[in-house]
Amino acid sequence: MRVSAAHRTLPCHGEVVNGDAVVLRITPEGSLFSVVDGLGHGPIAAHAAGRATAYLASVSLASSAAVVMAGLHQALRGTRGAAGTVCLLHGVRLDACGVGNVELQSSIQRFSVVLNPGILGVNVRTMRSFECDVSVPVRVVIHSDGISRHFDLASRRKMDAESTSEAIMTQHRKPYDDSSIVVVDIETGR
Repeated sequence: MRVSAAHRTLPCHGEVVNGDAVVLRITPEGSLFSVVDGLGHGPIAAHAAGRATAYLASVSLASSAAVVMAGLHQALRGTRGAAGTVCLLHGVRLDACGVGNVELQSSIQRFSVVLNPGILGVNVRTMRSFECDVSVPVRVVIHSDGISRHFDLASRRKMDAESTSEAIMTQHRKPYDDSSIVVVDIETGR
């Protein structure tokens, strides 16, 4: 399996720090890709995003998405809180869990993702995750609510992940919010 990824993240217009966090970890044992959106914007949201980054950078890739999200919920205690989606990939098996309004889309597959209600670090009742085998090749996109969900992945299928993340950020970003996007291409081969 070959996994390639790109991302873009920008703070809200007029802010110096970013309340969104992107974590990408691609290893032979598995991959983790995530977007976490600290509530609001500015330094308080950036504090939550920094805590999320530190936790996700060190979590075991052998865990389930629900376990990772439960740990992230604990790691964000005492912050303003966040929304977030975490995906773990082992071969063609995708395990995803989301809390709040961080979207997960695919270029060719419809995912039956259930975004759990609540705020990471504050109040989440359950951590339901979603698992499926992905149809390879596939492009998976995660983005914060600082990017409009009304973009067409199919029209960008010939673009690489880097160009796709740049184009979507440029054309669909909401300047009044922190904005983040992760584009992951999963293909056969090495």
